[in-house]
Amino acid sequence: MAAAVILLAFAVILVYLVCRRRKYPLAEGLGLLAPLRFPAFLVHRPVLRLANAFLRLPGFPAAGEGLESSTGTFPSRDGTQVDYVIYRKKGGGDLPCLLYFHGGGFFFEAAGYLYRKAMDYARGAGCAVMVIRYRTSDRFPFPAAEEDCAAALDYLVSNTRTLSVDPGRIALGGDSAGGALAARLVQTTAHSISFLMLVYPVADNSLKSASMTRYTDSPVWNSGLSRRMWEIYLRGRQDYQSPLSLRTASPLPPAYIELAQYDCLHDEGLELAEKLRSLGAVLELHEVPGTCHGYDVMRRAPVVRKMQECRISALRRALNSDAVPDDNQHD
Repeated sequence: MAAAVILLAFAVILVYLVCRRRKYPLAEGLGLLAPLRFPAFLVHRPVLRLANAFLRLPGFPAAGEGLESSTGTFPSRDGTQVDYVIYRKKGGGDLPCLLYFHGGGFFFEAAGYLYRKAMDYARGAGCAVMVIRYRTSDRFPFPAAEEDCAAALDYLVSNTRTLSVDPGRIALGGDSAGGALAARLVQTTAHSISFLMLVYPVADNSLKSASMTRYTDSPVWNSGLSRRMWEIYLRGRQDYQSPLSLRTASPLPPAYIELAQYDCLHDEGLELAEKLRSLGAVLELHEVPGTCHGYDVMRRAPVVRKMQECRISALRRALNSDAVPDDNQHD
């Protein structure tokens, strides 16, 4: 009897895996992500707080080969102290800087692979990369995270000499929810920004796009999780303006936007790209086939290596020369 139950369970799991692989045929090296389907009903603030405690436990990872790091704190708009780390090449002098905001649905702290990506950017693009630990929505709803991000930019601009950063070459970037934070900041800040890099960004809280309707069970992230994300982040507030709804008269910097195919955020990211282009931004857009949200956690997959180099190349062109991405470039 026990053997029969085990065999039945194995058969059910096998069928599930096969069905998921067929429904979401991910690119080489990403297959392990296809079965990952997280139900939104499990996302509650006490659970998130526990997860974040573990994510924060290791501290900022040490700098990798050829890099050095520095850490510190700065005051947010309400006086709260916010931690940051900066990765840079050793002995680089005053470098351009990418201020990067991590993803995680506004409610998760940065995972370890985010810092490894930041080190790749620093090493490959020859820039400093500043990552902050903005306050997450498991404890602090909107607008705490945005206030922390805006304060980080203020601090960076005001301390370029101390931080050995070139004040004329500052970029903003972010993935997922971090992309929303970067996209809002670039449209509202008075500081001059040289470049904007967004990776599968959150862009709209209306939840009305076609991809949001289509991808209710997509790998890693889905529309149910997006709905829960906004519930936890906004807590009923009606004064939030998404990156898609913001209006700005300021000139926008060159931008890089990367979208995943099987992602409920795909269409709002595409709308954001079209909006930035309509506002005059020179835009490099990549729609990456065979990928899902958060696919770059699989660092050794060929498509991840390819797109990481695309990001690095875009950063290098924008921050280290007069070149900018080709307008309307599209994969």
